[in-house]
Amino acid sequence: MTIDECIDNTKKYYILESSGKMNETRDAQMSQKMLACIIYSISDDCALEVENSGMEPVITIKKGTHKKTNKYGPIFLKIMIS
Repeated sequence: MTIDECIDNTKKYYILESSGKMNETRDAQMSQKMLACIIYSISDDCALEVENSGMEPVITIKKGTHKKTNKYGPIFLKIMIS
């Protein structure tokens, strides 16, 4: 699975309401827990390599004039192991 496929797959876990409020499914909540576990488990150097890789472990959800961006655990993991 590519990073782009991972991003496309995860967008269904977030629902951006017309008011601009972001709702997360249970899968999105588990991803946030996964991200926290990964970040607490790796060294600062490893986290820095992911951040400096040129790829961002985020997804952006848009609806109308509203836009929300979230870090996403599986994308972070995919970048880390690639």
